[in-house]
Amino acid sequence: MNKRDNEGNAGAVLAAGQCPACGSLQALVAYRDETETVRVGDLAQEIHGMAGERCRVCGEAFADSDSTARWSTVANALVARSRSNNLRRTRLKLRLTQVQAGLLTGGGHNGFSRYETGKAQPSPAVVNLFSLLDKHPQLLRELPAIDVTAGNKRARPIEATGTKTVATGKRLRGLRAAQRQKQLATAQATAKKKKADEAQAVNVLVAAKKKGSSPKAGTPTPRRPVAPGRR
Repeated sequence: MNKRDNEGNAGAVLAAGQCPACGSLQALVAYRDETETVRVGDLAQEIHGMAGERCRVCGEAFADSDSTARWSTVANALVARSRSNNLRRTRLKLRLTQVQAGLLTGGGHNGFSRYETGKAQPSPAVVNLFSLLDKHPQLLRELPAIDVTAGNKRARPIEATGTKTVATGKRLRGLRAAQRQKQLATAQATAKKKKADEAQAVNVLVAAKKKGSSPKAGTPTPRRPVAPGRR
């Protein structure tokens, strides 16, 4: 639906049937049950049963109040859908989960999910931030690091690194592999130390037995002297 204001006739009193756009007299003709298409970006939706007046000179259409309200409702819904689609597209482009995006924007762990499903309306700050990151994704490195384990209760949090960067799935796999290697090395070192301690304990026991061993066979055992007057 086309809607234009006639700046030249602003404030002027129009005659009956005069077009507000071009000012032509007796030019407005009523129309009913027409179908108009509302377009917002790549989205479009048809509205049936539109009514109003159209100028037969310039072709400008002026919908009645009911049709205008319906047009506005559909247009607002398409704007919301387009905004949600853009947020989801940008989030996937940045390789963020909904939880991570929610932490980034301060909307809570399920806030971004509500934005993408249209259950909540994002603030202009969120829309502007993701519009900026869509055009300049490298700026994501300038933002505080995001815990990639967010939303996973079993996962251990990752310590912040020196560079402020968002950990991706690839980085997470690398960190987990490094953690497994570290655990394996620790287990091997513990086993090696335990084995060495056991060997040392055996050597100490053997030495103690040798030091306190009984006399050799065949060697007479000295007798304890008997006190005088006793046998």
